[in-house]
Amino acid sequence: MNTRLQLIGQRRAALVREIALQRDRSAALFAELRTQLALAGLALLAGRLLRRSRWARLLALGCAVATAILPLAARWLAARR
Repeated sequence: MNTRLQLIGQRRAALVREIALQRDRSAALFAELRTQLALAGLALLAGRLLRRSRWARLLALGCAVATAILPLAARWLAARR
């Protein structure tokens, strides 16, 4: 009888550990999903803004150009030193 109770206790402890691991995995997955949803929402807002106003399109184009040029400028300045 005592060994059966010990087996039940060990199985219960194993189940509690499995539940805790699954809870941690679910929490990480939900955090990732929340992040992706927030980024998708920002992309939708940016898309609407870019469709409606010309200055926003020009600003986005300028940012894209600056992003492309900055690494080249950093290399060029480092080579001059």
